[in-house]
Amino acid sequence: MTTPDPRRLQADIPAHVDACADALTNMFTFLDDELQAMHADDIRLHLAACEPCMDAFELETAIREAVRRSCAAQAPKSLRVRITQIRIQTD
Repeated sequence: MTTPDPRRLQADIPAHVDACADALTNMFTFLDDELQAMHADDIRLHLAACEPCMDAFELETAIREAVRRSCAAQAPKSLRVRITQIRIQTD
């Protein structure tokens, strides 16, 4: 069994930090599918290897889905009638 070279591990840390910064900086652009394909592929590769960044992306995806679902729901008819009545009374 070989021991990892500490110099090699330290050399990889800045590259990993840079990849995290890039992924998090471009999270919204990535999720909106507005990145060039090559850049999006780089972020996908990073997410597959970086659990903290994947967690951040999954959280943002869950928030977006919750907002999307809540915006798609329609208010109950009784509430819409009450709002219409109030609007008529104030006009």
